[in-house]
Amino acid sequence: SSDLFDGVLPLLQVFYSGYFHHPVGDNSQHFHEIKTSRQLALRLIKISQNISQFMTHEMQHRQFRCSLTTVLAALALDVSTKDVTRFQGDSFKNDVKSVAKEKYEREYCKEKELNVKLKHFVQNFRRAYQQRNSVHDQLGFPMNKKYCEDEDEDESLPLGKEFQAHVQAFCKSGAVVSPECKQLFEQLCILYGAHDLRQIGETDRLQLERLSVRTLQVLRAIICNQIVLVPSLRDGVKIPPAYTVAMENVTAVQTTINSYDAVLKVIPLLSQQNSDVVRETDRKS
Repeated sequence: SSDLFDGVLPLLQVFYSGYFHHPVGDNSQHFHEIKTSRQLALRLIKISQNISQFMTHEMQHRQFRCSLTTVLAALALDVSTKDVTRFQGDSFKNDVKSVAKEKYEREYCKEKELNVKLKHFVQNFRRAYQQRNSVHDQLGFPMNKKYCEDEDEDESLPLGKEFQAHVQAFCKSGAVVSPECKQLFEQLCILYGAHDLRQIGETDRLQLERLSVRTLQVLRAIICNQIVLVPSLRDGVKIPPAYTVAMENVTAVQTTINSYDAVLKVIPLLSQQNSDVVRETDRKS
């Protein structure tokens, strides 16, 4: 069935809508083409009379209906049999639960319920492992403040002690960036300079892209961990010393990272095809 819906039907729809032209008047010069096309149309009509019960997705029905209508229109055939009219109509919504789908739902309804429960368990376990998205839970500072944007937003970061331990491996203490941080930028240059992604295998390419995304996230988190520690200011209140110290820490981290030619080394990643790599590069730069 995949050959029919992925290959044959799209080909018929494109050919008869864009390339086939039914001759007007004397068609003796194109007799064989028209005869073959009419036979094809009759075959499609016959298939349409029996195929509905085997379709489990409305997209399949819509695709077959569009292809059948295109062929009939190109040949100027007026076919109004009950079966074809029903198939070309909108009655598929009533027949969507075919015999195959009903049998599948009967046999696997319990597995479906278990999958829903498993999904909820995994989500709850993940929240417990990652802890709350707060500065207190992620960095251990007594601040009732959100650490980063949520997962479905633009500026999200991985949560959990494991990720923070990874970040701290490239920070000596506080706002002091470890010299090893420079190696992260060198690593990105080496990875994309030594490998042509068109020449490596799928598994190696996926590993390379995951490594690149995580590297960029670590670099962004090094700066983010200082920014979130900057206390909020209130109107009319004198700037506290803690605010000044926190801003100096942010500046120190940014200056150190910029000294590694950070922007120049990550900008080439914007040309990569993987959207995750491009999105994370854009956040970092």
